[in-house]
Amino acid sequence: MKVQLNFNAKSYSSSQLVLIAAYKKKDKDEVALTNWPTDFEQAFTLLKNSKNFKAKMGQNFYFSLTDGTTVCALGMGEKSKTSWENLRTAFANIYKASKNSYTDLSINLDSFVLKSNLDKTVYTINEALLLTSYTFDKYFSKKEKATLKTVTLDSKLPQSKLKKAAKALQDSTNVVESVNIARDYVN
Repeated sequence: MKVQLNFNAKSYSSSQLVLIAAYKKKDKDEVALTNWPTDFEQAFTLLKNSKNFKAKMGQNFYFSLTDGTTVCALGMGEKSKTSWENLRTAFANIYKASKNSYTDLSINLDSFVLKSNLDKTVYTINEALLLTSYTFDKYFSKKEKATLKTVTLDSKLPQSKLKKAAKALQDSTNVVESVNIARDYVN
């Protein structure tokens, strides 16, 4: 699986699945649609069952846009209480749920940035996805390959922010590759 960055994005890289963060309003049981594009907001609010989505940690809500793109609103709980470990767990779970359903996935990076730390957010998301995608099937007679091949982190931030984010992406990829080699040796 390949994870890549797309900064200064005008649209989403994937036409199959777009992942966006949904946070719960503080002290209320409703969704705060922060950093959502207007077409996402409109499609979401038009759905009657969107009232049942409270953006609790681990809660997902799938809906479609008029162009056929599927959007997954990933519930993250209250933004002030969301930790790096919550982000890691959420992306591990979303990978497991979508690895055999889609070939490419686009993530609205701007909606997931925690504590205004873009680099650590990129590092954490990449780490979670790559660690979860590890399989050791050397001795299996039937090897199962995931159909998810490309994950793109889309952001409207300018290209000037790309260098630091790309370094964070490469650093996390190096760490995960080392961990996966150690896993192979243990197995």
